[in-house]
Amino acid sequence: MKITQGKHRGEEAHPEWNLSTGNDHRTTEYFVPFDFEYESEPHVHVGLVEFVILHGQHHRLSIEVTEIRKDGFTLSYTTWGSTRVSSAGCIWMALGV
Repeated sequence: MKITQGKHRGEEAHPEWNLSTGNDHRTTEYFVPFDFEYESEPHVHVGLVEFVILHGQHHRLSIEVTEIRKDGFTLSYTTWGSTRVSSAGCIWMALGV
C-alpha cells in the first residue's frame, strides 16, 4: 500500500480561477500530480479546509475529484448562482498500490 497526501489552494490570483465573477454554474479545474506514479489508479479523498466568499453572498461551493490517473488527479472547485468565491483550499490523500 502506498499513501501520499497534500494540500491544494485555488484563488483569484491564478489565471484559471473563475469563481469570483458571473451568476451561472462555474467550475475551475486543476491537475494535482502525485510525488510518484501508482501501479493502478489509487483512491483519492479530498476535504474542504478553507474558503473565502465575498461579503453578503450565499455560501455555495463544492469540491470534487473528477479524474484519477496513476500520476495524479483532477480537482474541481464549483460554485453557482450569485456566490463569489475568492479562494478555497482542500487537503487530499491518495491510497493505492
